[in-house]
Amino acid sequence: MKRNRVMTLLLGLAMLAGLFVSANAIAHPVTIDGATTDWFATSQITSPGAYPIPNTGQVARNAAQQGEFIWRDAVQDQRIAHSDILTKEVDLRSFRVTGDAVNLYLQIQVEHLTALNGPNVVEFQITIDDDTGAYADLVNDLGATNPVSTTVSPWKYLIQTRFKNGTITGTSSTAAPRVYTDPTSFSTSGTSGVLKAAGIDTAELKIPWSLIGGAPPAVGKHLRFTVATMYSDHAVPSTTDSVPHSRVMDTMNPTLDAVTDLQGDFISYFVDMYFDAGGEVFSPLLITEFQPNAIGADNNSAQDTEWIEIYNASALTINLGDYKVGDAAKRIPAGGEGMFKFAKVAMIDPGEIVVFSAALCPPAHGSTASTRRMDVPQTV
Repeated sequence: MKRNRVMTLLLGLAMLAGLFVSANAIAHPVTIDGATTDWFATSQITSPGAYPIPNTGQVARNAAQQGEFIWRDAVQDQRIAHSDILTKEVDLRSFRVTGDAVNLYLQIQVEHLTALNGPNVVEFQITIDDDTGAYADLVNDLGATNPVSTTVSPWKYLIQTRFKNGTITGTSSTAAPRVYTDPTSFSTSGTSGVLKAAGIDTAELKIPWSLIGGAPPAVGKHLRFTVATMYSDHAVPSTTDSVPHSRVMDTMNPTLDAVTDLQGDFISYFVDMYFDAGGEVFSPLLITEFQPNAIGADNNSAQDTEWIEIYNASALTINLGDYKVGDAAKRIPAGGEGMFKFAKVAMIDPGEIVVFSAALCPPAHGSTASTRRMDVPQTV
């Protein structure tokens, strides 16, 4: 299985404002009640003509400089239990992440809840890795022979919701999620979770940093996430699709529906996030200058290229090889539009500036001691 390690720096130029963030923010505590009022990232990324773009992730800031990550998943891209039933209760719609100095907070929304506990209620499994993870299988506490699924990103910690045993009060179900440190060892100390129906169809989770490697240090913290939805009884949904063994019903993936993503029982996509010392989500890389239609070395001929300047505003060394950049989510063969990949290993140090282009042109304003030139000729 090919590892999908490339993160998208730009899903489109419309995302620029969402990525212009810093690591200096105040705490963003969340009340675990299933409501959406604690979360502010609501405006969608749009394409020309203001059409929402599904399957996109964004780092957002509010006026108080609090930070959130939000993934907006495509509707009805989940697996189908039967040919005449849409499994809306496990159709992932959004995944949000934020934090403060004590806790990590997660919000997961589905299309429509039909149960609040019992075997048909949705279960979420979220894997987290800090680059030292060693486990691939998702957990399956029902003793089945086959694993729930596997992920191409090994995990160090795994969060499993337990709403099948939840206590129902009105339109909400309350149950503490488990945090696994290996496939059989877990803790619920300090965790809490609420699943709320009534048209909200959302789970909110609180996970103490102490259960997932400790609070972010002064230089920040880098974590990798995968998300899977399933029914709480871990039933195989169908033998008619091409994923006969996996219990997973939906995943987040920028280009593939759940059936395609889970070929070979693998979850093939993950998202990298950075957290500052206060627990806030932030983007370590800033786009500080953009020049379209750059002039060539002879200052006379226009080149089919663009120069973009990236600044590492964090205290972490970042590998640009995990990113791609451009102004179109997919390559347009008739022109120069598309996403461009950096070299496999292309490190940018704290405080460093990189000027890059898609063609061999000199930097727009020359170089300085802290500025490097980098070319990214491979479109994807």
